[in-house]
Amino acid sequence: MRQATAAIGSLLGNPDLPYVQFLPAEVRGALTAAGVSEQVATLVVEMQLAMNRGWPFAGLRRTPETATPTRLDEFLRQALPEVALR
Repeated sequence: MRQATAAIGSLLGNPDLPYVQFLPAEVRGALTAAGVSEQVATLVVEMQLAMNRGWPFAGLRRTPETATPTRLDEFLRQALPEVALR
């Protein structure tokens, strides 16, 4: 994630953008403070924890048929074209 954060920061003109990891309780608290229900905030946190553990992708393998050679910097320029043109 640090590498992805650095790439995003570079594209945004902020090469020193830090990667900050939050505890699940902090994320849940921030979501509820922003008006998200406790139930939805809990589900979002649970989903993120599952993704961090790789559970949704268990048994999947990257192959030429299931993946592309797109690099992160290429994806970011395509996903954020107005930012990339600055």
